[in-house]
Amino acid sequence: MQRRNAFHERAVMERCPVCRARTKEERPDCYRCGADLSTLRRLMNEAEALERKAVRLLAENDLQGAETACKEALRLRKTPFGCALLGFIDHSRLKGEQSAVATESMVIRRRSVRGFFRALFSARGMT
Repeated sequence: MQRRNAFHERAVMERCPVCRARTKEERPDCYRCGADLSTLRRLMNEAEALERKAVRLLAENDLQGAETACKEALRLRKTPFGCALLGFIDHSRLKGEQSAVATESMVIRRRSVRGFFRALFSARGMT
């Protein structure tokens, strides 16, 4: 079984939401029922791009921007990764508010971001 890094791959719709037939990536519609899947694929890809943006902003220590991007991604498509990311952002914000020294807090948060993603990807078997 090939391991996947879900963060670097495009979102894939495996089944048609109308008839549950397996979809083919090259087709804009379902081969069985004819449902137009292009809008759903576009929304999935947009949500994934927003998740990547949230991670980038989090790495740059922009918690407000990361939270906004993550919430927008979750509004488009709710994923376990997006939910975990939003929880981590909230936790980081609380942790940052309790910290007295901003520079020390920033170093700790960056280390914990890396640790969070290592743990997340290793739990999913994607390392």
